[in-house]
Amino acid sequence: MRKEIISKDDVIAYFKEGNKLPKRLNIGVEHEKFIFDLNTNKRINYQTILKMFKALYEFGWKPVLENKNIIVTGGGRGIGEATCKLLAKEGANVVITCRTEEEGNSVEKNILNSGGSAKFVAHDVTSEESWKNIIGVTLETFNRLDSVVNNAGSFISESITDCRLEDFQDVIRTSLNGSFLGLKYGTQAIRNHGEGGSIVMMSSILAKVGALN
Repeated sequence: MRKEIISKDDVIAYFKEGNKLPKRLNIGVEHEKFIFDLNTNKRINYQTILKMFKALYEFGWKPVLENKNIIVTGGGRGIGEATCKLLAKEGANVVITCRTEEEGNSVEKNILNSGGSAKFVAHDVTSEESWKNIIGVTLETFNRLDSVVNNAGSFISESITDCRLEDFQDVIRTSLNGSFLGLKYGTQAIRNHGEGGSIVMMSSILAKVGALN
């Protein structure tokens, strides 16, 4: 029978027992309020997750991303910038990519000044050659790739009557083709070391609802 963690004391006891944050999680539709830790076969109340993270640091837990090498596209501003900073804070070596060098260099400088590890590389996600270059620079700098965050995207603010075909095609090239190329070349690089990794595909609320115009 699975043990349900229901209080802060239970969370603290969970880590004192030597358990770590679940590496594999399974969320079932019929169990929306719970997360199952497949390492210990315990059922964890979803509302205790934030307490778990706090307890991790109280017990001197090392960042789960320590020395992981991660490419983040569109990392020069917005969600991409925040993602780069958080990953670096969690111990990752972050490869920041975007087309605007000023923004990318600024994020790199901020991370380095905060004691993190980062490298900015100018990158056009719509270009296959540019993807090959990014993968090559990552492997040359950090020896391996563990993850790609496909964050770069584009959108159109004009109404459908004012939107040009060229504008729409640009959205497809950046948001769809760019993500495909990141998935393709990221997967190849991760498979080279055979220890697994992850490809994160970011989306936007604009993928579900339209914008006012």
